[in-house]
Amino acid sequence: MRERGWKWSQATVWAVEKGDRPLRLAEANDLAAILKKPVAAFMYSPGEHEIEKADQRLQESRKSLEDALTSHLHKRIRMAQLLDAARRRGEDLGRVARAGEAHLRITPETVVREWRIREAGTSQVSDEINETRLVDAGHDPSSPPWTPDGPLVAALNEEIKNGQLQEDS
Repeated sequence: MRERGWKWSQATVWAVEKGDRPLRLAEANDLAAILKKPVAAFMYSPGEHEIEKADQRLQESRKSLEDALTSHLHKRIRMAQLLDAARRRGEDLGRVARAGEAHLRITPETVVREWRIREAGTSQVSDEINETRLVDAGHDPSSPPWTPDGPLVAALNEEIKNGQLQEDS
């Protein structure tokens, strides 16, 4: 507040917070700008403050989830590129490649469905999850999804071309 020309001290802040000193409208405008809050936030009830905090945490959680999804897609692109390069070089990666292929078939949508199955607490969780993964694969299991003209690489490259994703190095 001092940077905005107000002669506030820690005692002033404390007095305003306790309600011992009124907050003037002009001060409220500057304080709201500093705190990145609407002026009306200074008039919220305790319940409204809790709801606002919960909403902020929910928004932060959503952003974290979006960041994780973006990171996951970049890592899938990288895995597809590595598997394709190894295939073109004629390398036999055996179990490692099979694990990579299996992980490429697991989409974010698959993860969400699997989470819902686990949350529902069904008794046949692993059978349902395996069935979900087979349905999500959407192609012949003997055909790897990462071939140069395969569906995953084509879809991911299209997203990069359209600017929906940035390539990760």
